[in-house]
Amino acid sequence: MPTKRTFREEKNFKFKLAFFIFTGIILFLPFLKTQASTLWQTAGLKNKGFASAGAGNETDITTSNLGTVYIAFQDKKSGSKVRVRKLNGDEWVDLADSNSPGGIVSSQEGYKPSVVAKEDEVYVTFSDQSENNRIRVKKWNGSTWNDLSDSLHPLGLISSQKGEEPEIMFNKSGNFLYVAFRDEASGNRIKFLKWNKSQWEEVSDENNPGGFASPGAGTEVAIAASKIDDSMYLTYEDVSNNLRLKVRKFDGSHWTDITDSAHPDGLITKMPAYSPSLDVDSQDRLYIVYTYKREGNTYVLYWNGSNWGSLGNGIAARGKTIESTIGVDGNNNVLVAMSQYKKVGKRKISWGIRVKKWSDNSWKDVSDSKHKQGFLSKKGKGDPAFAFFSGKTYISFTDCGFSKKARVMFY
Repeated sequence: MPTKRTFREEKNFKFKLAFFIFTGIILFLPFLKTQASTLWQTAGLKNKGFASAGAGNETDITTSNLGTVYIAFQDKKSGSKVRVRKLNGDEWVDLADSNSPGGIVSSQEGYKPSVVAKEDEVYVTFSDQSENNRIRVKKWNGSTWNDLSDSLHPLGLISSQKGEEPEIMFNKSGNFLYVAFRDEASGNRIKFLKWNKSQWEEVSDENNPGGFASPGAGTEVAIAASKIDDSMYLTYEDVSNNLRLKVRKFDGSHWTDITDSAHPDGLITKMPAYSPSLDVDSQDRLYIVYTYKREGNTYVLYWNGSNWGSLGNGIAARGKTIESTIGVDGNNNVLVAMSQYKKVGKRKISWGIRVKKWSDNSWKDVSDSKHKQGFLSKKGKGDPAFAFFSGKTYISFTDCGFSKKARVMFY
């Protein structure tokens, strides 16, 4: 039979047990802290969040109303042709058919792809080098790729000459698919077209014929769909006005400038504003981000329904930034991402992708223990893009710290 412990032995045993438990907790706390502070995750664990095997540039990302995540990018291993993939569980897979193996949808280089999805249909547009850089639109119907064509726009080519930096988006109801781009044939005016499920139409009114959303030359167009009706919003750099930003609205039949007493002509910046990005919240309040002096501060402007203003002091990030983008999630949280020049240690400096969120009347880093100050990449410019679904925020970018691969993360 086991002998009973003496009082002293029992006391020593309890002390040792308590010491062991306390020591274990102390040693385990850093791990718990790290786990608790993990926010960002990679989309596609099998691929470690990388949607490309080699360099993937000019990424764009979208989610369908079913929650499927899609990415389009220029695939360096394929000669910078446009590649489209989807997140299938924990890995990235190609949207491929016999004519588009590997999800490659352009025969030569495709510049600045833009992608959008509805149910199991995916639409991508890009500037097609094989067609003298004309704007091309293609559709994935769930099993095959086809040109989005009509009798006046064969092969899905919607510009007669060179087109630059197209943007594609559905309106709220999903009845119309819109594409905006810079049109060389019209003196580099901003052209806006819509697909009505059977043919392409110019988005025009009596004062804006020909589908031209700008009276003169424009560049770096960005679009957003209303969240309360089927209106569309558009902003661009107005070349004739020293690259100041202009903002317009198409309500389904007419174009109007988004103006107030301080901005009667729809020009909302007093200085050049580069690479604008636009989004709206559930009440159709507008948010626009842009960079000053190409590699300057990142600014955010705000339309409250009546007037233009700024969030806080209007500066989301100071220093050298570029390629900013803005997004509003389903809870009306406003996020910005950009490439920013940063210090690493005492002497080293490099670019990195940074994400910030407007919270409690200030811009806060979206950070965790592995991504301090909201930096998701360790070096290089990455041209980020946002997508949102069911409480998740997705971001795609080129990760120069990993051979410039196209990467997707989320939280």
